[in-house]
Amino acid sequence: MGGNRSDAAPLTFTYVDLIQAMDNATDWVRANDIQPAGLPTSYDATPPSNIDVIVIDRQYGNAEDPFCDQAWATSGTSGGIMGLTTCNSINSSNQCQSADVRYNNNWTFDVGTSAERHLACHENGHAIGLKHPVSSAEMFGQGCMNFGTGEVNYTSHDRGHIAAAF
Repeated sequence: MGGNRSDAAPLTFTYVDLIQAMDNATDWVRANDIQPAGLPTSYDATPPSNIDVIVIDRQYGNAEDPFCDQAWATSGTSGGIMGLTTCNSINSSNQCQSADVRYNNNWTFDVGTSAERHLACHENGHAIGLKHPVSSAEMFGQGCMNFGTGEVNYTSHDRGHIAAAF
């Protein structure tokens, strides 16, 4: 498991022009999922150059803005990508040192608080090094890393990975 923290400091987040609903969802996930799993976080509105997680939202998938040539969702009921997490830099231990979390506002526009928190939990889970479950042994609790469950929490398996990595 390659976590996203290269030092002993809290994981620092910054938000780039988030709509209020996704700002709230990200704050909720930091306070209710990430920090209780043993990984302290902080927010910095004017981030230093070594920021850990940059959270961005836009209406991805428009013809004039395809972003990464991905099949982005065009509404809360359409198929396609709802969010995407990418690593910006890797440290000497082959861990992601800085990640971008992107929320697709075409999808989040009308899905409600629970779905917004589910997306935030899932994408920020990737930012801290969690992966999708690959076996039934990893799926107890059907947490948010198993996208589509609607869950807004990490499973005990996911929390174990977070604790072991940090």
